[in-house]
Amino acid sequence: MLALLNRNVAKRPKNFGAYFKRGQWYSSHGRFDEALKDVTRYSEMRRSDAVCWLERACLLERAGEAEEYDRQRREMLRLFSGSPHPLTPGLVGLAFGLGPCDSTDPDLRAVDAMLEKNAPILRLSPLDTNDSWRRLAHGMIGYRCGDLARAEDLLSGTLNDPEVSGAGRATAYMFLAMIRHRRGEMDRARDAIMKGTEILEKEIAPIGEHGYRFGWSDWVIAHIAHREAEALLKSPVQPKKAG
Repeated sequence: MLALLNRNVAKRPKNFGAYFKRGQWYSSHGRFDEALKDVTRYSEMRRSDAVCWLERACLLERAGEAEEYDRQRREMLRLFSGSPHPLTPGLVGLAFGLGPCDSTDPDLRAVDAMLEKNAPILRLSPLDTNDSWRRLAHGMIGYRCGDLARAEDLLSGTLNDPEVSGAGRATAYMFLAMIRHRRGEMDRARDAIMKGTEILEKEIAPIGEHGYRFGWSDWVIAHIAHREAEALLKSPVQPKKAG
């Protein structure tokens, strides 16, 4: 399969689809460094496409390229903050919520405000089924902002939405596990990560297999959230501050 994809790129070196398909193959097989090169290439071909920016942010965070990931998400915010498309704030929110961020960061707060403003617009648009991804992104951003009650409410709403894919539900459970860990609710945190892990194992192809049933960026997001939640639950619970 890879040989065929390589030939396709060689024959059509300026074709978006050729790089996209090979990048997808690399990503699904855990070859993230190589996937990142292809995603970077086709992102340069479509700089006005917010989905491409999200896909590159996913791979940068998954590959541990923290500085470049942070630059990517901030540049994405600046480029798309004024976009009239109702789905764009959710894409920016997913990109920004993927990785850690200081809760007082002005850009983080700007993304939060953008998602809040976008919510009623998206519910009234013909694309209303995609509100589930906007809600997930908003819950992720709420967690990064330290607003745990609001984040939990948004993420719980994501789990109750029949339009949400397995990747989305797995991601929501991982963030709920992190929220509950921060509150010291370890039994509930372990329950959430167990449910999310079960979805990853039964509904989403693991790294190294091709055949996941969702958009590949959603698949990578779920694995990133799982990695962070697993690491957090292995760390000691921080004592609650008095008052």
